[in-house]
Amino acid sequence: MAMMDNQMTMKPEENALSASERVVLEVLAESFARTAQPVAGHDLRLAVQQRGVAKPAVVLAMQALVERGVLQRVRCEEADGRFFTAYRLMPKA
Repeated sequence: MAMMDNQMTMKPEENALSASERVVLEVLAESFARTAQPVAGHDLRLAVQQRGVAKPAVVLAMQALVERGVLQRVRCEEADGRFFTAYRLMPKA
């Protein structure tokens, strides 16, 4: 909070998560609790969209979390040799 002219104003927390970012993290945490594996980007996006978050907001939330160092992109390979991008929570430093 900041004081200006005897009035209290709230400053948005720079590190606060958006609602979309929170949903992305919830989905990742739930998936990791079941499988302990990274989540394919496509599957993560669809799961977050099923919770009511629009596709553009999901993409922006995932990008923001990667930029903040909360999520990590991982290159994974399928049994047939095709690659895909998956996401996991960053290990604690």
